[in-house]
Amino acid sequence: MRTTILLAILLTASGCMHLKGIVEEAPDRPATTAALSVGRPGGITDVTVHHVNAQGRFDFWIFTIDEHRVFLFDTEGELQTSMRRIDRSEFGNQMRLTLPSGRSGNLIHERH
Repeated sequence: MRTTILLAILLTASGCMHLKGIVEEAPDRPATTAALSVGRPGGITDVTVHHVNAQGRFDFWIFTIDEHRVFLFDTEGELQTSMRRIDRSEFGNQMRLTLPSGRSGNLIHERH
């Protein structure tokens, strides 16, 4: 436990951010096929993908320099309709994200 606390302090002090939470398809319905990436999936740069678990939960760290490069998408859906960029204002260790369905019209499309 003490090691975990020290590691968290060290990572935070070194310019890292902790992202932890749940992805849902709808309220109280976990999105088990969701993933978060550091880097745009399908882009030309390196991408690190963090898949959610069977309860739709995720838990990982990013460097603060990558805070504008975090995306949420459905690994079994159409990438262009299921992907959205996660805004810095949504970051935290109790995040609650909704997976874009591509049918709701509330997607955030990135301009190239």
